[in-house]
Order: sequence, then C-alpha cells, then structure tokens
Amino acid sequence: FNGKDGKRIIYAEGTKTILQLVEYKNGLKNGAFMDNYKNGTPHYRAFYVNDTLQDSAVYYHPNGKIFSVNYYIKGKKTGCWRKYNQQGDLYQLICFKDDLRDSVSLKYSYKSVRLIERFNYLAGMKDGRQECFYNSGKPKSITYFSKNQPCLGLQEWDESGKKVNNDFTISITEQNKVLMEGFIKVIVKLENPRKGDQVYERDPNETSKAVSQTYPFERKGDYFEKNYFVARGTVLIKKLNIAAFRKTFLGNTAIKLATYNLSSSNY
Repeated sequence: FNGKDGKRIIYAEGTKTILQLVEYKNGLKNGAFMDNYKNGTPHYRAFYVNDTLQDSAVYYHPNGKIFSVNYYIKGKKTGCWRKYNQQGDLYQLICFKDDLRDSVSLKYSYKSVRLIERFNYLAGMKDGRQECFYNSGKPKSITYFSKNQPCLGLQEWDESGKKVNNDFTISITEQNKVLMEGFIKVIVKLENPRKGDQVYERDPNETSKAVSQTYPFERKGDYFEKNYFVARGTVLIKKLNIAAFRKTFLGNTAIKLATYNLSSSNY
C-alpha cells in the first residue's frame, strides 16, 4: 500500500492472519473493508465508495454467526436493519428511509425471542399504533401517535394481565376580574396531581385524535391557570377545549379532555 491506492493490510504479529484489509483509491476508502477477530474470523464486512458506506455492512459474533446487517445508500441508512443473538435468532428489526426510521420497528427479548416492542414510524417520527409487551408475552401497552404527537386511545395492563385505570377528573373554575383588571382567570385542577402534569387549551378546529400542545396553562403548585382578557366595551363568549397530559407509571402519556363555556362582558 502506497498511502493512496491499493490494499492496506494489517496482520497479527508474526503470523499471516489478517486482522484488517481496506481498499483505497485516490487516498479514500473505495471497495472492501474487512475487520477480523484475533483468530482471523470475521468481525466486520462493509463496502465503501469515496469514504462513504454503500450497500450492506455486516457485523459478526465471535462464534461466526451474524450479529447485525445494515444497509446504506450513499452513506444514508436505508432498508430494514437486523440484529441477531449468538444463536442466530432475530431480536431487533428497524426500517429506515433516507437516514430516518420509517415503517415498522420490532424488538424481541434477546434469549427467549419474545416480541417486546412493535413501533411504527413515518419520516423519523412515531406515527400510528405502538405496542409493548412483557417478557412473558402478555400485552403491556398500546399507544397511538401522529407525527410524534401523542393521541387518545392509551391502554395499559399490569403483568398479571389486569387493565390499568389511568383515568382522572378535571375540575375547572373561574375568577372574574373583568371590572377591576379586565380579565377572567381560568383555574384547572387535576385529580391526584403529579409532578409532570401539563394542561393546554386545545385548538377549537382540532378534530383528530392527536392532541396538540400549543396553548399551555401556567402551573401554580397543584393547579393550572390562564388569563383571558376582555377589552372594555366588548363581550367574551368562548368554549374552552381543555386537554390534560399525564405521564403514567409505565412511562406513557394519558390524555384527558374537558370543555368549559366562558362568557363575560366589560361594560
């Protein structure tokens, strides 16, 4: 190897066992890339074009079985990547398109090869039905997303198979300060408040199961508040669509909706 073109080969000291072989052209990796364990068995196989990964890249376990198969187009992740345990059983599958997760992703327990996760993606974002399972194979949770935005429809189960109740109540009150300060203060309280709770006003034009987090209420201790101003000489009539977000003990997002009719005049 002259430092620019040809094959750069590294041998185990004092032997003819190849530890690494890399093909170069014009000083860049072009062609095969081989990396071996100390005993000469394959560890990594790939193909490069001008220092950029192209086609498949394969890793091997020390016992010679394939560990993972990855695919590239001009250096970008593409296709369905796979990982295998030392017995040769598939335990992970992740599909890519243009370097982003796309379509289905599956994860299995390493030894028993039971399905643990079945996620769906679109252009790198969670989209659609997402499922998790316990190691026993029993369902753990079903959630729904739209472009990474959590949706209604969460279901969870404990390890015995009993469905988890994530419901909670929302109470809404108001403090009318229109005559003195020109606004109505809306106060939202959630049953058994938790540290990560969040409350938003939902866009009135939003009709999908995905719930946006655009208009937040401000948290004040164990309640949330938001002021609605009423200009002098005007009347405020507004239907509030409230959305409360709560993290469950399994790490998912439970969403609760409520409505409140707000009205006042400032004359």
